[in-house]
Amino acid sequence: MPTYSLPLLVLAGVSVSSVSSYGQGAASDKQTVSKIAEPLYIINSHIIGNGLVAQLNPADITKVVVYKPGSTPGSVGTLASTGILALSYTGWVASRSFAKIGRMHGVRRPFRVVLNGTPLNDEQIATLRIAPQAIGRLQVTPATSETAETTISIQLAEAPTSSQSRPPGSIMIR
Repeated sequence: MPTYSLPLLVLAGVSVSSVSSYGQGAASDKQTVSKIAEPLYIINSHIIGNGLVAQLNPADITKVVVYKPGSTPGSVGTLASTGILALSYTGWVASRSFAKIGRMHGVRRPFRVVLNGTPLNDEQIATLRIAPQAIGRLQVTPATSETAETTISIQLAEAPTSSQSRPPGSIMIR
């Protein structure tokens, strides 16, 4: 019995490796997928809406303005190293002020807000709002003897990707 199983295993190993490598380069653990940075989505000039855009009704979008890095408008220019998509939207968008977010997490003044690693200035904290869906991760760091202010760090949500993930090399036929 062992005499027959050994050639069968070798044959199975050869056929599996030849099928899996056909038409593809050699697989490597060192391959990395570079991530495309998303722009900052601003709705109606004051609401940060990353992660929310896919839920907006396209019929209610009246205007889209694309600001490339370096040409962004004054109050939000420092936030968008990858550009801004400014949307004029006639529908209602739920949003909260940064002060409200702070109160929801037990933070009282003074506090500072860091959005995707970029600190907001006082004008931005007072005028900008954020959609709850735009918050990917929120972390509150209390004030210490070294820092006089509590820090609210917000990482923006990423746009949802396709729910159907396919392995590399998949071919779609209609």
